[in-house]
Amino acid sequence: MNPLEATLIELAETFSRLRVRYMVIGGLASLQWGRARLTYDVDVTVAVDEPALEGLLAALAPRIEPLLPDAMAFAREASVVPMESSVGVRVDLVIAALDYELEAISRAAVLDIQGHSVRFATAEDLILHKIVSERARDAEDIEGIVARQRGKLDLDYLRPRIASLAQALERPQMLAEFERLVRGAGA
Repeated sequence: MNPLEATLIELAETFSRLRVRYMVIGGLASLQWGRARLTYDVDVTVAVDEPALEGLLAALAPRIEPLLPDAMAFAREASVVPMESSVGVRVDLVIAALDYELEAISRAAVLDIQGHSVRFATAEDLILHKIVSERARDAEDIEGIVARQRGKLDLDYLRPRIASLAQALERPQMLAEFERLVRGAGA
């Protein structure tokens, strides 16, 4: 088992034990639904309030610890807790704040990682998560997901949500770009 998998499993087991709702996002989720690519960290979104977050951080220590001295203050401000596992893997613990994130967590797919159940954002929700970013890496991830999931994506779920995001962000090209990827992949 590699350090990324060990860290991911440690997180998943702790979340399960504490009944914390979560989903894996970022590069590891892209690997599950899209093309292979290098990733060196674990990004996970959790649905917790402040008291539960304090308990979660205590339960993760000492195997996965915050990188900042006042992790709770940073979490209140940025909705993320940067952490590092005992095997040197960076972890970004994102605190769900939007209704979309909570809905995506409830839709998460349970996948087997080295004999352990781990909850990943669905391919569709990962696309929604990444499409708001303007980073080239996220655009490449979306392209990989669309290509690999050809014919499997729930386009009736995605299209209205992407259209809504495009309107809210005043980026009308967002939906057109997604449709171009879908046509190109034959999805």
